[in-house]
Amino acid sequence: VVAEGSEFDTVLTATSNTVCLKYDFHGDIPNIFSPESGNTAVNWFKINAVHIDTTNSSLKIYNKWGELVLESTNPSEGWNGNIANESKECPSGLYVYVLSLKQHGSGTYYRTGVVQLLR
Repeated sequence: VVAEGSEFDTVLTATSNTVCLKYDFHGDIPNIFSPESGNTAVNWFKINAVHIDTTNSSLKIYNKWGELVLESTNPSEGWNGNIANESKECPSGLYVYVLSLKQHGSGTYYRTGVVQLLR
């Protein structure tokens, strides 16, 4: 790069041998679910994806106070709206999820978002 009218005759050249690949996520992440709906399609917050490598994936869900309510190494198992998928129900509200998903034959996909739990 040489600036016109510059008192310097310096040319800067940048090269790189780094290749950046963008991996596309192949699946769906719902933004709302209702455990008591009676509709099995929306009873759980599930990451619907194919070819998940469960040894390199994780799903964490936090409440509005930043408390961890679910941690899973298999995001496709989902969340039933209870703390650690046990018997104590979480109240209706917004929850933050942090997803790290490795799909076989693809890269690692990172995503954070909000899901609404309706009771």
